Amino acid sequence: MDEIVYRILQKGDSSIYRKLLLEALLTEPDSYASSHMEESAKGELGFEKLLKAGDKNQIAYGAFKGNDLIALVCLGKEDRIKTSHRAELSSLFVQPAYRNLDIGYELVKRIIEYGFAQFPELESIRLNVIQRNLEARNLYYKLGFVIYGFEKEYLKTEKGYQDMVLMRLDKSTFKSLKA
Repeated sequence: MDEIVYRILQKGDSSIYRKLLLEALLTEPDSYASSHMEESAKGELGFEKLLKAGDKNQIAYGAFKGNDLIALVCLGKEDRIKTSHRAELSSLFVQPAYRNLDIGYELVKRIIEYGFAQFPELESIRLNVIQRNLEARNLYYKLGFVIYGFEKEYLKTEKGYQDMVLMRLDKSTFKSLKA
């Protein structure tokens, strides 16, 4: 059985990034603001372009089993002077066959560690998660994220409105969890 390997995605990984993100939109349509139909019609996805361009403020971290990308998470650091102290965590997805194996936890932990080490000015990482997605919220709680707000009726899906939970992790909180 192949071991799970975690690494930052490189320019040459853009096609496997695209494939997994489109799978995420198809598998979990109510967890993302974009739809599979919208994104699959695009020549390149937004983060795919940044990956190809080698933007150092935009990081995609993947979990691989053999040559297959089975999980993904992204971190985008703000590049404006007044907001350069924060970053946004997004696009977490673990293929269903690999859930409940702590792959998502390990992936998010690694991208957080990388982000705080790579960007000394980074003070907090924020994310948005659909309120009913308890599995993801519990993962974020385990890593020290706390709720700082809500956005009502953020998404309108076939299941109705979905509220968004706004969460953040401060560098000092994450450091104390590692100690």
